[in-house]
Amino acid sequence: MKKGGDNMRKEDVIRGLRQAAIFSLGCNEISLFPERDKIIRSFLRDEKQSDADKVKEVLMQLKILFPYLSLIAQANQKDPFSSEVVEAYFIGNELLSKVPIEKTRARVENISRGISLPKGFVPHHNYHLFAVTLQSEGRAVPAPLLNLCMIRLGKVKEVSEKEVKIRIWFVEFANGSPTLSLREEIIERSSVFTNKIENGDMVAVHWQNICQRLTLKQTQWLEYYTNEAIRCVKIKGE
Repeated sequence: MKKGGDNMRKEDVIRGLRQAAIFSLGCNEISLFPERDKIIRSFLRDEKQSDADKVKEVLMQLKILFPYLSLIAQANQKDPFSSEVVEAYFIGNELLSKVPIEKTRARVENISRGISLPKGFVPHHNYHLFAVTLQSEGRAVPAPLLNLCMIRLGKVKEVSEKEVKIRIWFVEFANGSPTLSLREEIIERSSVFTNKIENGDMVAVHWQNICQRLTLKQTQWLEYYTNEAIRCVKIKGE
């Protein structure tokens, strides 16, 4: 039984590593280092254990991702790359509510000093983007760059051999505050990292990659945490 449990945990970590790797494609800490990008893409093609070990090393070096994953994992007694932990950070789930705000505040201070966290801050990617990045870099972050970095919710409208048309979130600034709107975008099929995609699917998009098909519950989590992050920023700025 123990051996079977160990195998299940290993398989779960491989799934978590895969999702973390997919969501990390395109970010500066990967795209600016060709060797890191090569390691991740090799793993996504074959998922060999040797490549998994290399991917883990790469992801552990990322200055924003891994500190948050390890924080969520410690609070929930899980592996930092378990699928639930990775989902919590990029999409959202119940694990986030179990992370003490004091430890979150300390972790954010290590990542970016002098940040005043809004009430309700949790270690979620979009919370960090709106509440930390916009503070540390100023509200002058260009909207196109902000949209590339945000985990965006999209609905598939049309699928062809070469591209996917989606109706997707787009952040704009109104009186200095971020506001979500919707627009249509085209994503190349080479940037789709899910085995099956159909009209009507809800998907998570990061750096113009369709990273994951979402269940109804996952869609609700992503909507909730993103809207809460934006609301907190608006309240703070008023």
